[in-house]
Amino acid sequence: MNDLPEWVWRDDSLLPQRHMLNGLSAHVLNLRQLLEGKEVYKQIGRKPRPKDEDSKNILHRIIAEFN
Repeated sequence: MNDLPEWVWRDDSLLPQRHMLNGLSAHVLNLRQLLEGKEVYKQIGRKPRPKDEDSKNILHRIIAEFN
């Protein structure tokens, strides 16, 4: 449609448990889904922003803690 790759949602993209925030219950994204979203930016030709690189580093650290 717009020459961008199709966004791929992992089978486990939403965590099974729900979380509450300000009285709203919702599923949250798996950290790996968030990380993959940041990594796709380079593939589609988007110049990485400093905050994207910071987010990727933080996500890598958090994921490593849970493995």
